[in-house]
Amino acid sequence: MLSKTRILVRHLFLPNPGGGRETIEAYERAFAERVGSACCAGFWKGRVAFFAVLKALGIGPGDEVVMPGYTCVAVPAAVRFLGAVPVFVDIEPVYCTLDPDLLAAAITPGTRAVVIQHTYGYPSAGLDRVMELCRSRGLPVIEDCCHALGTRLGGRHVGTFGAAGFFSTQWSKPYTTGLGGLLVCGDRDLHDRVCRLRDAEAVSPSGRSAAQLALQNILHALLVYPWTTAIAREAYRGLTRRGIITGSTGKVENLRWSPEYFKRMCAVQAAAGLHELGRIAEALEHRRRVTEYYLSALTEACWRIPLPVHDAEVALLRVPVRVGNKDEVLRIADTRRVEIGDWFIRPLHSRLTAQEVFGYVPGQCPQAEKAAREVINLPNHSRVSLGCAKRIVAFLRETCRPA
Repeated sequence: MLSKTRILVRHLFLPNPGGGRETIEAYERAFAERVGSACCAGFWKGRVAFFAVLKALGIGPGDEVVMPGYTCVAVPAAVRFLGAVPVFVDIEPVYCTLDPDLLAAAITPGTRAVVIQHTYGYPSAGLDRVMELCRSRGLPVIEDCCHALGTRLGGRHVGTFGAAGFFSTQWSKPYTTGLGGLLVCGDRDLHDRVCRLRDAEAVSPSGRSAAQLALQNILHALLVYPWTTAIAREAYRGLTRRGIITGSTGKVENLRWSPEYFKRMCAVQAAAGLHELGRIAEALEHRRRVTEYYLSALTEACWRIPLPVHDAEVALLRVPVRVGNKDEVLRIADTRRVEIGDWFIRPLHSRLTAQEVFGYVPGQCPQAEKAAREVINLPNHSRVSLGCAKRIVAFLRETCRPA
C-alpha cells in the first residue's frame, strides 16, 4: 500500500486535485461500511455535514435545537446559520455527555431536533432513554460523533442510533485528512435529501485549496509529534490568522454566514481518508493500549477515573482527567513540551468567539462550567508510544492536583 504522504504528493500534481468524484464515492461507501450505516455523504468539514442534515430536516428560523452545553462553538453556529435557536442542556459529570435527566424539561413545542455528543469517545449517557423520549415526541436525534470513531454500544456503532450521525477528520480527530466531515444516515430518504441539497447548493473546493490541504497534510505527517505539538499549534494558529494556510476554523467563520461555509469534500480528503480507513483497526488498537495504560497508572495513583460503560466498546479520542490547577498544568506542559490537551476551555469551546454570542448565559450549565475549569486530556494517538505515555503520567504526578 502506498504511504499517505506519497498519495498526497501524487494529488499535488493532478490537474485538478479537488476533483475525482469516483474517489469521493468510494470513500463514502467505505466509511458507511465501517460504521454499519446504510449510506454516507462527505463534506469539507464535520460542522458542514451537521449543517447539511439540519437543513435537509427542514430546520429554519425560530426552530429550537437542543444540545449539550459542553461542545464546540461550531455546533451552535451551524444552528444559527439557519436562523434556528440552540438550547443548551447541562452535562452529567462522569462522561461529560448530555444529562438525560434534564432533557425532557428542555424540550418545548418549538423543539425540532436533539443533538447528543459522544464526548471524548464515551457514548452519550442514557442513550436508550434519550432515544425513547425523542421518539415519543417525534424528534430526530442527531449524533455528534466527532470524538467517537470506533465506539460501539451493544455492538452497534455510535452514529447509527439516531436519524443521522456526523464525524470529523480534522487534525485532532481519530484519523486525519486535514479537514473533513462525514454524515451517516440510516434512512436513505434523508440521505438522498442531503445529497440533493449538497449537489444543488454546496460549493466545490478550488484546486488551490485542495492542493494546499494536501501540502498541509504532508507537513503534519513530517513535523507534528508529541514534543512539537505546542510549537506546531501556535504556528498553525498564526498562519491561519494570516490566511497563509487552510485552518480548522477562523474568527469570522462561526459568526457570519458565507456561501464558502457550505462546501463539498475534495478528492484529496477522500484519498487520504481511504488510506486511513485501511489502517483504522490498527490505529484504534493502539489508542486502546495507550488508554488502558493511562487508566491503570492513574488508578494506581488514586486518581478518580470513570467506570467502564456497560456493554460498550469505547474508543477514546483523548483521555479526560480532572485536575484542580488546570491553567498551571497547561502552562508548564507547554514550557516542557509535554502534549496535554485543554478541551474544553469553556462550555462552548473556542478561544476565538465569546460563547454569549450563541445565547449561552454564564451559570446556565454549572456542570459544564466545572468541567471546563478542571478537565485536561491526554493524547493516545499513533505517535504516543508507551514510553511517551509514561512520561506524561510522571508529569501529571509531579504537576497536577486531582480535582
